[in-house]
Amino acid sequence: MTLPFPSAEWVAAYGAAINASETYRAASLNWTFGAVALVVTARPAIGLAEPLAIWLDLDRGACREARLTPAAEADTAPFILTAEYARWKQIIRREVGPIAAILQRKLALKGSLPIVVRLGQVGRCSSHTWVSSGSGNSAGPPASSPSADILPRLTALAQELAGAARPAAVMERLARALVETFTPDRLAIVLLEMDLNRLVVAHCVGPAVATDDPLVQLALRRGPLVFSGDVASRAAPLGAVVTAPAPAAWMGVPIAALNNTIGAVSIAAARPGAYGPTELDLATAMVAMAAIALVNSRLMQ
Repeated sequence: MTLPFPSAEWVAAYGAAINASETYRAASLNWTFGAVALVVTARPAIGLAEPLAIWLDLDRGACREARLTPAAEADTAPFILTAEYARWKQIIRREVGPIAAILQRKLALKGSLPIVVRLGQVGRCSSHTWVSSGSGNSAGPPASSPSADILPRLTALAQELAGAARPAAVMERLARALVETFTPDRLAIVLLEMDLNRLVVAHCVGPAVATDDPLVQLALRRGPLVFSGDVASRAAPLGAVVTAPAPAAWMGVPIAALNNTIGAVSIAAARPGAYGPTELDLATAMVAMAAIALVNSRLMQ
């Protein structure tokens, strides 16, 4: 059965799905920070004349209330996540993670980002509902729970990046963090060389990768993306012809700064299922932090 998003029926099913999720309950037992409001901006073309909010009264692993309300009535929520209708559909379908969307400024956050990251399951609760968007497309099965050490990893990377005064140092520290976190068999970081307006390989782990590598180009054009398996067949419809031997799992994340793509990260593993939406969310967060540090280091030169 499908339910229109957003609607009172969708929200009621959403709240019920949260309470039925043992994964969510276990991840959020320490949530004592108050309600979360998910705001959908107006889109008159599909009948959303005014912005609406999904009010979730979350407390210690339970959703005490879930209701649909005018966005103005949700202003008192300690945490407010705001995005357009199409972006919420991507999050529900797990095409993009909420933390990654926040860091890419595709999802606006009012509230403490460290708290949302530490209790990332709250940000992912839309993936636990079985109901679909108004288009009738399924939201997909529940996402895996985020790693318990997301915040320590991001905090450690932030501290390392703070001491990186040169672009090369930023890339080295990002690469080290990615290798330690995801143990890839192949890692490539490419950057746009501003003076010459060309891509260069800034860092590489494993077999050499060229800037025209199809997966690198896919990360640049279409990322963030993750393929847990069947990498070649999943990349082909997106215009990337991956020749043998193709990796068993792959993630691609663009490096974006000031609304411009200035590079990309390609992470490949020989282990099927090595990467999924949770890993992509964390990788995107790490790359977004490095992008800020990279811009700052270039300004210092």
